[in-house]
Amino acid sequence: MRSKLRRALSLFLAMAMAVSLLTLAGPAASAAESDGRTVLSFNNDWRFYPGDWPDAQDPALDDSQWLYVNTPHSTIQYTPETYYQEDLGIFWYRRHFTMDPSMEGQELLLTFEGAMQEATVWLNGEELGVHQGGYTQFAFDISDKVDFHGENVLAVRLDTRPNAAFAPGKVNPDFQYFGGLYRDVYLTVTDLVHITDPISSGTVAGGGVFLTSPAVSKESATVNAKTEVENSSGSDAELTLRTEIIDADGSSVVAAAEDTQTVASGAKYSFSQDLTVAQPRLWSTNTPELYT
Repeated sequence: MRSKLRRALSLFLAMAMAVSLLTLAGPAASAAESDGRTVLSFNNDWRFYPGDWPDAQDPALDDSQWLYVNTPHSTIQYTPETYYQEDLGIFWYRRHFTMDPSMEGQELLLTFEGAMQEATVWLNGEELGVHQGGYTQFAFDISDKVDFHGENVLAVRLDTRPNAAFAPGKVNPDFQYFGGLYRDVYLTVTDLVHITDPISSGTVAGGGVFLTSPAVSKESATVNAKTEVENSSGSDAELTLRTEIIDADGSSVVAAAEDTQTVASGAKYSFSQDLTVAQPRLWSTNTPELYT
């Protein structure tokens, strides 16, 4: 029985860990417009202040004397002597940046992969929102909030004090956790017609691409790809979505599906595509190969 369970698990992992390679384009899209999205790292050039500072979200604040840091960053640096030192309190991060004017009119999504543990975020003095919980990523749509012709100031106030309302929630947990912007921060730039982001979509399926493997064997494997697209442009768009599964060495496409759908202005649509791979190379610890 145990061997059957292990085999079933390996069959599922073989396809569940596959990732779709997607191309989304309108009928007249150029190669540059259809190549997906641009991701800009926001990890460098932060200013950090270890404590509270009145009105630190104000873009006009002089933060030139704050500590210069890059993320991922912890609010305290532990040593063998200070391992039990608590990093509880208020901390501030600020980042100055400019944007390429050619990106104006596109979708801009600002993502924090982790902030311990209550984060309040401002852009140019306007509050974007509050995220509670140090273990989950979060994102804000800043498409209509960025100044493309001047400097922008991003400010983050972190409260690392325990709060029973969200994880980790304990004053004295049985492990040491760190405060700070301790994972990557980045800006994703997409066309107004785009595959949605799984963090900010707000849909039941989570947005983006959702993969399942309803039938897997040594002879054949079926992957179902649900891909949510959004049309934020001012007119209806006829969209063609092509999903491909590529073998482990990247040399050939082993399965593909293509569908066309008209999506109304301001609407979202979820494509559902089944792709079948003949004689799949099933994942195991001995053959840890993955499809793309």
